Amino acid sequence: VLLVKKCQVTALSLLPKPQRWVTELAREGRLTPNRAPDPDTCQMSGRQNVRLPPEVNRALYVRNLPFQISSEEMYDIFGKYGAIRQIRLGNSPTTRGTAFVVYEDIYDAKNAVDHLSGFNVCKRYLVVLYYQPKRMQKRQENKKRRLELEHLKARFGLK
Repeated sequence: VLLVKKCQVTALSLLPKPQRWVTELAREGRLTPNRAPDPDTCQMSGRQNVRLPPEVNRALYVRNLPFQISSEEMYDIFGKYGAIRQIRLGNSPTTRGTAFVVYEDIYDAKNAVDHLSGFNVCKRYLVVLYYQPKRMQKRQENKKRRLELEHLKARFGLK
């Protein structure tokens, strides 16, 4: 069990170097068996023939994070599934509790989504999704249209 500041992360083992590959850690026996991905499915030779769904990419969008979590703790949690290129935590009032995690390899990102979605951190269940820029852009455009419509309704006295 890895303690994260004032809260507890369940079912994770403490690793000295979170940036190592999952297959190496699983072979050394340093990952907990109920959360470790199968090392046979993570090997480089098997990756060439695996066809992934189109929404799978290296960038992950994480929601429902505890507000007090730090980037180092995020590296500890997400680094167990592969090398991380970047982690960005939301710091404004509207983006607190969210983060973007970018992996070096798409298969590591897939492992992280498979194993960390629904994971309990500080009595909060993580929501880990693949980042989909088109979907996010649509959502922003819809929000802008909704605000314009409300403004016009208020201007002309309609409900």
